[in-house]
Amino acid sequence: MSMHQNQSELASLPATEATRQSDRAWLASSLARYVVHHRRELDLTVAQAAKLSGMELSEWLALEAGWVPGDRKVHHAIAGALQVDISNIGILADIATNHQHRC
Repeated sequence: MSMHQNQSELASLPATEATRQSDRAWLASSLARYVVHHRRELDLTVAQAAKLSGMELSEWLALEAGWVPGDRKVHHAIAGALQVDISNIGILADIATNHQHRC
């Protein structure tokens, strides 16, 4: 069986538990991806973004690695550093938190 034929068969299968777990992991990392994207868009280094937010470098690194802060004050600090609306950070943090607990 060719690799192409095998991939086609897999694509037609219904969602499996592995697929659902993969989807949850992707959603759980939504805040991290958003933060990295906007930091890069502003052409900021990780250190610069951390300093602008008032966060420790280790906290910002953790944020980009998938840590989701629960403190709304930290959400405001992140939003300020990235020049984005606080609601974007809050919504993504809620989504990420909800899906981290399911992974």
